Amino acid sequence: MRPRLPVRRSGLALAAALALLAGCAHVQETVVPNANLKVEGIPPIPAALAAKVAPYTEFRPNGLASWHPVRHELVVAKRARNTAQLFDVRAPLADPVQLTDFAEPVRDGGWWPAKPDVLVFGRDAGGNEQSQLYRLDPGAKEPVLLTDPARTHRPLAYNRARDRLLVASTDVDKAGGRRENPTLDVTLVDPLDPAGATKIATLPGTGWGDVSFSFDDRRLAMSEFRSVTETYVWVMDLATGERRRVLPAPGADPTRTVASTEVNFSRDGKGLFLTTDRDGEFQRASYLDLATGVLEAFGPANWDVEQLALSRDGRTIAMVVNEAGVGVLRLFDADTRTERPRPQVPIGAVSGVQWHPTRPRSRSTSTRRRARGTSTCSTSPPTASRAGPSRRSRGWTRRDSPCRRRSNGRASTAGRSPASSHGRPPGSPAGAR
Repeated sequence: MRPRLPVRRSGLALAAALALLAGCAHVQETVVPNANLKVEGIPPIPAALAAKVAPYTEFRPNGLASWHPVRHELVVAKRARNTAQLFDVRAPLADPVQLTDFAEPVRDGGWWPAKPDVLVFGRDAGGNEQSQLYRLDPGAKEPVLLTDPARTHRPLAYNRARDRLLVASTDVDKAGGRRENPTLDVTLVDPLDPAGATKIATLPGTGWGDVSFSFDDRRLAMSEFRSVTETYVWVMDLATGERRRVLPAPGADPTRTVASTEVNFSRDGKGLFLTTDRDGEFQRASYLDLATGVLEAFGPANWDVEQLALSRDGRTIAMVVNEAGVGVLRLFDADTRTERPRPQVPIGAVSGVQWHPTRPRSRSTSTRRRARGTSTCSTSPPTASRAGPSRRSRGWTRRDSPCRRRSNGRASTAGRSPASSHGRPPGSPAGAR
């Protein structure tokens, strides 16, 4: 009988092949370090472990941009490939539709209220920090430049009629040179007719922000930022460009600095809602009577108020309070300054509250503790019912959701991962902090 040695050898060869394949599979299931890294003494990292911790190492936030002027839709900023771009979210938890697709990041923008199919946004070029404003018409592949490219610009506020945008413009410091007395030009711009822009005033310095139009569009309230502990609140007449300081009042002790922000004109134009530390350690929500100069605080006294957002009709104030590191959203009646039932929002940091322009609904960005990113929520003010007040809060975005590009003449793909209360345009600074 012939020996079975060849069969045994074949079995050994098969076993060796299986072991080799298993070894290859093991290699494929580990994380391969970047070729530029020199790895010493670090054991192989299982790919399954890397996938498990990935949600905590790769942060993909959904940033607040704006509400749609008419419809119940949102514009959010989130990462597309390597840069942040604007996306349209047409319903709660709907897949975002990409609106912009540029080499430079676009974090701020929204649909123009006078023509809601036109997108207005800001971005720089090549990282030069020389921000410009653009208009993207429906079906257009390239945006229209609205501002002087030799200067840098930023949006400050919508007017109450929502047919003009207040824009701040300043010169750019040249290499090797420095402006000794910089100024800021404030201009009203219609994005549909940028050539007809109207200059309102030239302001000393560049630290102006927190702008609010009065409800009759005749005055501006604004903050002048000097430092984190020193700001000044002014009121300007739009017809003449004249302005007067209202906080600290003229004649106040010059050695005592005050920090004030979140300026909002009241509905009757007789006062301002704002936050200030004039009378204590914390930033408190307050009402400033413009005729008497009397300042009355309301709301929490032992925590910092981080945002005040007045509803478009001027009747409700949304207040974000930092209570032991947790952002708490509160609602107040603007006339009586008494608190309404508190809306229920996820526990975490709350920021960027905006009221819908036509609906009694506010929206904010919320970062949940232990969450894997940021989400946006919409909240309706309390409404009476047999079961008591309703405090509805609804999530709008997810950390990871498939994205689609808007059909505007650009390539359409699927499955690729990724103004506010009182007239500020979407994404505009609420004042230097």
